[in-house]
Amino acid sequence: MDVSLAMDQILENTSLLANVGDAEANYLINWAGQKLPSLVAEIEDEALGWQKVGALMDALRAANTLLSRYRTASEATLLELLQKFLISYANTFGTMDASAHPIVPELGAIMRAQPDNVAALRALLDFAENVRPPIQEDEPLTPAQIEAVQNVEQALDMLRSTIGNLAESLGAFMPTDQLASLLDDNSDSEPSPPTNEQGNSDET
Repeated sequence: MDVSLAMDQILENTSLLANVGDAEANYLINWAGQKLPSLVAEIEDEALGWQKVGALMDALRAANTLLSRYRTASEATLLELLQKFLISYANTFGTMDASAHPIVPELGAIMRAQPDNVAALRALLDFAENVRPPIQEDEPLTPAQIEAVQNVEQALDMLRSTIGNLAESLGAFMPTDQLASLLDDNSDSEPSPPTNEQGNSDET
């Protein structure tokens, strides 16, 4: 299909980008111009080619509507606009439909945090072009992993019991505050160096 004819068709349809400023419109036109060759250049069936061009124009319309409303729309409306654009993008380029991706609600906040509409548009297109399926939950532990976890838990229980018994025994000989201080000091202290008597035990 003739890419220049397809681009002319997009440029002649002024309603596609009627609700955005010149900077945003120029960015979207340049983006469409970069996408068209890979989208339709190899298509010999004219009908199929124009169908692809129509899908790209639908994506531009969805982007136009989103950009004109994303800063003032309610959260529910913003989510709906985002989903419509992502569905249109997926239909145009044959990519995964990211409209139900768990990060989509955050995408609106990301766009709103950008310094201007072009930066927001860049964030939107970057997400649409690079999105991956969400990470699935971890697989269940194997029996060996479960046994290892249980062994660690049992060892920790024994250690807690030993410390508790020791504290109880020491509690009979010293005040509680001194015992707490002793336990804290012992848990953080390093082994003390040997005394002279220990170091010279073999001397005469």
